[in-house]
Amino acid sequence: MRLIFAILALTDLLLLGVTAVVGLMVEHDRWFFQHFALGVLSGIYTCFVHVVAFTYFVVVLKIVRQAVLDGSAPAAVAEEFARDKSLALRFALVAVLATLITVGLGALVTEPSYAAAWGVSTGWHLIAAFGFVGINLIAFAAHFAAIDRSTARFERTLERGAPGREGSNAATTSGGPT
Repeated sequence: MRLIFAILALTDLLLLGVTAVVGLMVEHDRWFFQHFALGVLSGIYTCFVHVVAFTYFVVVLKIVRQAVLDGSAPAAVAEEFARDKSLALRFALVAVLATLITVGLGALVTEPSYAAAWGVSTGWHLIAAFGFVGINLIAFAAHFAAIDRSTARFERTLERGAPGREGSNAATTSGGPT
């Protein structure tokens, strides 16, 4: 999952960078459609990456809780995974909220009469966009660190299993009978 998430996050950051560069090139109708299309795609893809990261934690926590119920893992391990899931959710929520604000401001400034009525200029969208990229960079780093920690903990939990218990992973990972 570490490699998959790294590829998704780096691809998203590249897409956000291209969207920002094209946005800086917009002059009236020139480059507008490209920036608009890239902005919508970037917003959707960014939310997708955060959902994938959060889903990883939901699934891993479910597996660990099942192992705790089965007696294959100590209950304390599930609490550690729950903390990682909670951390991932908080970072994902902030990043997705920043995404929605940035995309919303971008949509609002496309129609000058609406932008004027709300008192919003393209400068607000520009500031939000750079903040949005920074927030997502921080969120992706936090997700990656939590995924890395969680994956290592998950592998250790699987290796340990419940010694002496029939069908545990302890016998199969130590080279014992299968």
